[in-house]
Amino acid sequence: MTILKVDFKQKQGEIRRINGVNLAPRVTCSSLYDMNTPFKALNAPISRFHDAPLDNPGVLLVDPNLIFANWHADVDDPRNYDFRQTDDYLKNCRDLGTDIHYRLGPSIELSVEKYFIYPPEDFDKWVDICSNIIRHYNEGWGNGFAWDIKYWTIWEEPENVSLWKGEPIQFFRLFKLAVTRLKKRFPSIKLGTCVGNHLPPQWVADYLTYCRDEKVPMDFFGWSMYMGDLNKVIEYPNKIRKLIDGYGFKDTELHVAEWNYTNSALGFISKEANESPEGCYGYNAAAFGAGVLIGWQDTPLTMANYYTASMLMGLFDQYAVPKTVYYGLLAFGEMTEYKCRVKATSGIKDIKILAGLNSEDKGAILVTAFKSEETKLELSIKGMKTDKIEVFCINNNLNLEPIKVKSEKNRVVLDNSSGSSVFLIKGIDCTA
Repeated sequence: MTILKVDFKQKQGEIRRINGVNLAPRVTCSSLYDMNTPFKALNAPISRFHDAPLDNPGVLLVDPNLIFANWHADVDDPRNYDFRQTDDYLKNCRDLGTDIHYRLGPSIELSVEKYFIYPPEDFDKWVDICSNIIRHYNEGWGNGFAWDIKYWTIWEEPENVSLWKGEPIQFFRLFKLAVTRLKKRFPSIKLGTCVGNHLPPQWVADYLTYCRDEKVPMDFFGWSMYMGDLNKVIEYPNKIRKLIDGYGFKDTELHVAEWNYTNSALGFISKEANESPEGCYGYNAAAFGAGVLIGWQDTPLTMANYYTASMLMGLFDQYAVPKTVYYGLLAFGEMTEYKCRVKATSGIKDIKILAGLNSEDKGAILVTAFKSEETKLELSIKGMKTDKIEVFCINNNLNLEPIKVKSEKNRVVLDNSSGSSVFLIKGIDCTA
């Protein structure tokens, strides 16, 4: 039996809200089904908006090429911009308590022909369009808002042939121009880009070298992660920190721009990869997701954005019903209400544990086991005043549902017979 230890008397900083997401409830959802309530329950601090048109078919959202659809029009005339649907989409997200990270560029094009991912004909004009989008959302331009959106990504995965149909140096120059001009015009915003899943070494090296040599500011460095190795994913921010520090970007924030559980043996977006017990919608994915967010607490990562908190490779089915993976992120979201982190140790690499206190000295514990051979987990808890606790479980049969456990003399025994499980323990009295 594996023994995990928690000590509510030993405080260790704060539980970090790094549980960002990509996307938000669909524009069309409100009249058909309620996606807002489960989305809000995730307690996601920020949502990043890449591929929004793919998740909202037929709707003109987010992408500059859709908001400013006629390239030959006057960029300074607000009448040439159609913000209406994007305004409603983003406002709904903000009303649900989630901030905005706006991606300036086109969505991925997986079609045989490519339409919007070529380098802009006129770099300065493209930056003018982006500047006016920022003005709309931060300065009220074009009947807009004063939302003070901080994070703005320039393009997306420009090393990916489905997102940038040009030479690397063309992107580097566009990035330099955009960052230089936009930072001067909007000094309070933060700018960066996102590199794809495998971080091609030569492309990344050339990009970082260019930005270093040309003295291009880089407020954040983002990358995507689609893989199923729990501890490799957790350790990756340390690797990236060392990499970009070597180029002099020691103050640059680290963002996992996209991440999801992917079992490489099943491919990436096949039916088996998504819908089987090993897929990205099931209980393995739930344990993986919650476990990664626990592990990232002790890394230099600034923010992570799960792809997606909607229906596109996401947490919900076509009727906005949460999939099992949703409940793993929900469990972590509930833990962010217990901001004061306390000492919690596992000692086993495939079992992660996080514990915290809220302002009323009520405690909570989150335990994840990912494909573990440990079938029984025993918690030894110091500082717990009563054996009356609430335990909720995710496994091959349960979606964060209440279970009965053996609890006596500050010890709790958890059943991990399904191999992958998530346990959320609440109602722990830790008053002095």
